Amino acid sequence: MLNAAGGRAGRRVALPTYPFQRSRYWLSAPVQKREDVGAAGLDAVAHPMLRAVVERAEGHELLLTGRLSAQDPAAPLDRTFPDTPLVSASAFAELALQAGLIAGVERVERLTVCAPLVLPDDGAVQLQVVVGQADEAGRRAVELHARPEDAGRSAGWTRHAHGTLAPATDSAETGLDGPEQQEIWPPRDATPSP
Repeated sequence: MLNAAGGRAGRRVALPTYPFQRSRYWLSAPVQKREDVGAAGLDAVAHPMLRAVVERAEGHELLLTGRLSAQDPAAPLDRTFPDTPLVSASAFAELALQAGLIAGVERVERLTVCAPLVLPDDGAVQLQVVVGQADEAGRRAVELHARPEDAGRSAGWTRHAHGTLAPATDSAETGLDGPEQQEIWPPRDATPSP
């Protein structure tokens, strides 16, 4: 059989009679049991990496704790090294921001990653985020620590990041006088493209 261009026509293939097979290919996140941390004198935190928070009796410092595993499909891994379960630097920023929001400071002013966090192939790491006392400007120091979960209490904690949390910047600090000075998006004279 010849086609319109004079060449040989391809063979006909039967198409399926249904539009979609409806198979699910996404990984399902394991259901993590939420323990009652209140029984231990802690407050629960609704965050994938942080589970509990406690405020020190003196000093208004906060300690947030959690657990992170390479087997968790939602683990924030850096995919640059596919064979190494390395926690991405953006996860440290997320942890610091979440700790700041709980502490009442809405902005990560500075964050320095000082050691990479490599997750073990089996098991998990324990996380601690320490938020210090507020200074006269409302800024608070933040530190992120981790240690292997199966190492026990004798193992030391490794500091992976440290920085400063600060209150949200108000318009007086940025020099903006009002809504008319702030960036508007989309611009007023913009037209949608087809």
